[in-house]
Amino acid sequence: MEARKRHALLIVLAIAGAIAAVPIGFVALQTFGIMWDRHRVVSTCAKLTPGMTPQDAKVIITSEGLGHLLPHKGDPGDPEGLGGYDKAERNWFFSLPVAMEYGDERCGIYHDGKVVLKAGMELL
Repeated sequence: MEARKRHALLIVLAIAGAIAAVPIGFVALQTFGIMWDRHRVVSTCAKLTPGMTPQDAKVIITSEGLGHLLPHKGDPGDPEGLGGYDKAERNWFFSLPVAMEYGDERCGIYHDGKVVLKAGMELL
C-alpha cells in the first residue's frame, strides 16, 4: 500500500508541476519576445544617422526585417510614403515601434523629404 501512495503522490506532483510550468513558460516567452523586439528596434535605430536619405534609411530598416512597419507609397493620407507631416516643424516623421511593448517605445525618424534630420529612441 505504501508504494501505491508514493506513486499517487508522484502523479499529483507531476500534474501540479505541469500546471505551474505552463504560465511560467508563457511569461518567459513573452519576456524573451519583448527583449528581442526591443533589441531589433534599438540596433536598427542606431544605424540611422542624420544626413542619410530617407530611402537609405528605409533600405536599412527593411534589411533588418522591420520593413513592414514603414510607410508605403499610396497609404491613405500619405501618397508619397514619407510618413506624417508636421506643419509647425516643417518636417516629416515616421517611427518603428517596439511592437511587443504595445508601442510604448519607438525609434522616431524625422526628415525633410531629402535627408534624415534626427533618429532616436523615444518613450511615449
